[in-house]
Amino acid sequence: MHWPCGTTCWTIKKESQSLKWTLAAFLVPTVTGIIICFIVANTVRLLGLVELDLYPNIKSIIIPTISL
Repeated sequence: MHWPCGTTCWTIKKESQSLKWTLAAFLVPTVTGIIICFIVANTVRLLGLVELDLYPNIKSIIIPTISL
């Protein structure tokens, strides 16, 4: 479930003599990993297990606090 290394892709191309199989060997684990990551991340967010705060420090920049 990850991006295959260049050596693996090169070996598949060399052994199979086919760009089709090389692309398949590259795309299947890459796309599968992206899809699984998307599903897991969004499920965790929907269940409320993680709070998504894209800009955690923006409040202190926009609304400066004055302490006396």
